[in-house]
Amino acid sequence: MASLHEPIPVLHQQGTCLYCGRNLDPASEEHVISEGLGCRTTLKDCVCRQCNSDFGETFEAELVNGLVFYRSFFRIPGKDGRIPDFKCYGRPAGESRTIPVIISGDGRVLIPPQQISEKTPLGRVEREYRVFKAGEELKIETNLKRRHGDLVWQRLGKDDGRLVIEMVAEFDAGILCTPNASRCVAKYALNLITHTLGKPFVQGRFANLKKFVTAGGFSGELPAGIVWNEALFKRIQHHPPRHVLIVYNDAQDHRVIVLVYLFSLFPFCIVAADPDIRVESVAGSYQIDPYIGSIDPLLTTRFRPELIFLRALAALPRGGTDQAKAVGQNARKWLLQVSESDSSTDFHACYSCTRLLERFQPVCPYCGKSTLPVT
Repeated sequence: MASLHEPIPVLHQQGTCLYCGRNLDPASEEHVISEGLGCRTTLKDCVCRQCNSDFGETFEAELVNGLVFYRSFFRIPGKDGRIPDFKCYGRPAGESRTIPVIISGDGRVLIPPQQISEKTPLGRVEREYRVFKAGEELKIETNLKRRHGDLVWQRLGKDDGRLVIEMVAEFDAGILCTPNASRCVAKYALNLITHTLGKPFVQGRFANLKKFVTAGGFSGELPAGIVWNEALFKRIQHHPPRHVLIVYNDAQDHRVIVLVYLFSLFPFCIVAADPDIRVESVAGSYQIDPYIGSIDPLLTTRFRPELIFLRALAALPRGGTDQAKAVGQNARKWLLQVSESDSSTDFHACYSCTRLLERFQPVCPYCGKSTLPVT
């Protein structure tokens, strides 16, 4: 495992943008996969600032923001260094309606004040609010008094101030099979090929995949998308939240096959065809620990890609709703196993920073504090 203080590698090449072909004026540092997913390794002098900005604000943002449920669960900070808030909803006990709820990045449950009734007896208006945090009623009163000088404010004593709310937090697996999600992982694949084989190798190749990334257009089979086959993916050890990345040169069919396995839960296959691919080889097999951010080789004790696996991967249907639904169900199954098993031998979490650990350790390698509650 890489040291927390190890320098993050970059790729140095100059010339034109990999995607639009324009001169790199100005250039930007392009993360191999999104920084919001925990990757700090960058390509330097490979992507122009305009493409980087356009991609980041459109299809890339859609997928990264769509994965906020798992980013929040895994405690992975965004570009600003903060763990993202997750918006869901709750149902108050005895009520059919739902209310918005925010799970903050620091673990708090935030519920905005709610107006729960409005009456107009004898020509006056009566509004009743419910607040969930001390002091919020003063904000409501101040705001109302600015508009209503004759406001009469009173606190109702209907209950003891306690309310049970059933939390409902869901992940929308539909985000995995959108055209923008497929374009995003296609960009990750091209970046990864560049990181692995160098910019000159990519510069004049993979026109179909580049067209798909920049404009959403492609000819023939969808070049990138979510995939699933339960028996096939059982061959890969699961170590969420690590990302697994594999680049394979398939000389038989003149293509590069890329696996982008986000969080070890969401597998995407990308196929980049080019007649110049004539050497059979595993070009790169990597993992990203999103708590550290560097791209590191997979350890020998982990999954080692095999020809039969990768060709089977490329033969799977890509980018469909059925695949997204199956992947979402599998991710939910894993999440329930982790959440409901306090004595799990496969998963551990640091009590101090809540990051997941692959094995029990008395001192957290990430925050440096005890992984157990202090008694």
